[in-house]
Amino acid sequence: MGVAGLWPLLKPAQSVTTLTALSLTKFGAPSRGFRIGIDASIWFVHAGYGKEGENPELRTIFFRCAQLLSEGFLPLFVFDGPLRPGVKRGKRINKHGNKLVTGMQAMIESFGFEYRTAPGEAEAELAFLNRIGVIDGILSDDVDNFLFGAHTVIRNRSSTHAHAKSTIDKAKVYTYILPHHALSDINREELIFIALCSGGDYGTGLENCGVKISYGLARAGFGKTLCQAALTYDKDSDELQHFLRQWKSELAQELKINASGLLPRKSPKLASTIPDSFPDIKVLLAYLRPVTSENPSLPLLAEICEFYFEWGFLESIIKRFRTVIFHGITLRIMRRACILKQACEAKPIDFETIRGYFASGDYVFEDTGCPRPEFIRHVSKTRTHESTSHTLEYRVAVDPTILVQLLTCGVKGIRRPDDEDEWAEFEELENGSSDDEDGVKGRAKKKKHPRPTLSGLLELWLPAVLVKEAVPGLVEAYEVVQKQKEEKKAGKGGRVKTMEPKAK
Repeated sequence: MGVAGLWPLLKPAQSVTTLTALSLTKFGAPSRGFRIGIDASIWFVHAGYGKEGENPELRTIFFRCAQLLSEGFLPLFVFDGPLRPGVKRGKRINKHGNKLVTGMQAMIESFGFEYRTAPGEAEAELAFLNRIGVIDGILSDDVDNFLFGAHTVIRNRSSTHAHAKSTIDKAKVYTYILPHHALSDINREELIFIALCSGGDYGTGLENCGVKISYGLARAGFGKTLCQAALTYDKDSDELQHFLRQWKSELAQELKINASGLLPRKSPKLASTIPDSFPDIKVLLAYLRPVTSENPSLPLLAEICEFYFEWGFLESIIKRFRTVIFHGITLRIMRRACILKQACEAKPIDFETIRGYFASGDYVFEDTGCPRPEFIRHVSKTRTHESTSHTLEYRVAVDPTILVQLLTCGVKGIRRPDDEDEWAEFEELENGSSDDEDGVKGRAKKKKHPRPTLSGLLELWLPAVLVKEAVPGLVEAYEVVQKQKEEKKAGKGGRVKTMEPKAK
């Protein structure tokens, strides 16, 4: 998407990291997290590859949201608005909205992520939000974000690791930051000019004018002067028309003789075929002047899954959430504890606190009267792993009882498990659950296997910087135990056994 061939040009501004490490770069900021912007329309495209089960597109979106949650980001999704351009890449755009919008927005809300609808194009709105500091970066495949003025773009892993086999490789992402010292001659004006010449979403550009020639012309100053004129003069003014005539003459001369020495070669044929319609001022202004986190609710997430997915019954929801949701929810809970502590409103990480911040909605909570277990139990290990760019992490034992109770409140019981047979009770009566004619109890009853436990402790790897601030007492207790172990080990090592040599 966007300008073909522009990503390789921006490679000097590229860095490789993991999403986990990237999300922690803004932990010290007031937001306590990396605020990442996402163009919803790109997710619609990716969701179209889902083929299995009920609502396969929303299933894909659900698991991608779960991945964002587990990596600690604060996402903001932006949807295209009514004032977006009517034509893109020569094709008329459907402005009636995607059929997935309602379901996706409900999913986003249930995860506690934010979304908004842009006045025009989502990518232009995201670039604006990045430029003014509302978001820290944009997760996107589209290089056009830079043309709209974005500073930081993180490429989707699906586009950068299509052939990656290693888990470590798949965890890595490419981040591009502009302006960059290695690309001092590239800024927004130059990128827009390259799009005008080589073609982009809004136009086909000049025939046989690729990125290399466009880049050379941009470095020669043609992009900067054109953008400045478009912003200075009215688009229908005589002044702009006079400027364009002179500008095009100089552009053609540069293509013929390569006076600057910045072009890869002379292009006299291209110089002689520049159309009168170039540059398209409407396209230029579309780039220059585009029309431009509540916490997750566990009960609402459970309700959404029950409604949309065939596995939406309580036991399966709990099982899947233990795998794909609870890690991310724990990150959010601990982040909330840090925020409250910073605001001098420190609260224990207990049922009341978690319910207050992670169970929005009109749900009834059953009070059993029994004491609820501690949410964070203990710290048991440390590690640095390549999948998180060797970020120091603690192995934390989490009791999910509170989370399961909140999930239960959102499940209405409108689905049955796939293996539950509503006629089983009647079949058992027919096939021998009562005494047979000889007075011998029937043996047709199937052996019941115990259901796997869904309430056991979770052992999660969590960033040490987060754990230390959220539950410092548990970290101190862990360090005391480790110190005692080291002292005990050192004491044993001091008593060296001497062995008598064997007699020959």
